[in-house]
Amino acid sequence: MPKIINFKVFVFCLLISLTRLSWAESKTIVIEIPAQIVVAKQEIKLHDLGKISGENQALVQKLGEIRLGVAPSPGQMRTFTDTYLKFLLKEYLSEVWWELRMPEMVAVQTAYTCITEEELKQVICNKLPQTPSERQIWLEIANLPQKIYLAQDKCEIQVEPLSDLTKLGTVIFRVALVQRGKVSKTLNISGRLRAKGVGYQSLRFLTKGATLQESDFKKVAFELHSGQELLGALPLGYRLAKSMRAGMILSNEQIETIPLIFKNNEVKVLITEELFELKIMAIAQSDGWLNDQIKLLNPVSRRSFWAKVIAPNTVEVSLK
Repeated sequence: MPKIINFKVFVFCLLISLTRLSWAESKTIVIEIPAQIVVAKQEIKLHDLGKISGENQALVQKLGEIRLGVAPSPGQMRTFTDTYLKFLLKEYLSEVWWELRMPEMVAVQTAYTCITEEELKQVICNKLPQTPSERQIWLEIANLPQKIYLAQDKCEIQVEPLSDLTKLGTVIFRVALVQRGKVSKTLNISGRLRAKGVGYQSLRFLTKGATLQESDFKKVAFELHSGQELLGALPLGYRLAKSMRAGMILSNEQIETIPLIFKNNEVKVLITEELFELKIMAIAQSDGWLNDQIKLLNPVSRRSFWAKVIAPNTVEVSLK
């Protein structure tokens, strides 16, 4: 008889336990949070971290609105431990069964747009001027960040040169990162503009006034320093404006067109008036190019006068 009573008691207790278990399951709140979370808002709430489930939807929504603070800046990270979140949840879940499923620590990042070093460099280099085939230019950038993190959105990279890009040496660019028509970030990027090409190196000492001839030079490849180095074909009808040592590189600053009048040469002088034209000879006191006013010496009277260069070895004095 006692065995029968004990069995009935056992069955009764089992039924009570199952009833309580069923009731507990219906009241349980389950919060599932993964190890890595990306949020899109400036403020983090519990529902941003993961999934909250349970039959009591009012409580689920209330839990989801728990504020966890400000989201990290783009590219940065914020962490939450399971100990901290359990401590926070106890205040709201003291009267219900609940379970928090998460690693010991989770990392939260803000959704971002990343601008890389290569993207910035490409847009900046697109601002370099077009150059002839015999000249190759490149830009060495000194302070380009490897990555820039911005709020997640489309980004336009705008570049404004603050230096003369036709001159070699230090250059500065202003870079603006624009999102939705507004500047999100501004950078001042500095660098060095360099170039190389094939030019002319003198084979011997050349005097001032020497006519340019291929036989006096050899072509060499070199890095440009002033940007004025003469590249391409050796121009005809030019001479040296100053002497050159052997081994020097020929530059545009060192050459000039051959004048129509040479200093100390005898030239023809046309003296014109409305009714007559007179021709005399005189000695040029300087070199002269077309339309230049140069000083001449009359070899007979030894008096000086000025005349306009109009042709090779010919000047004009107009009395009109």
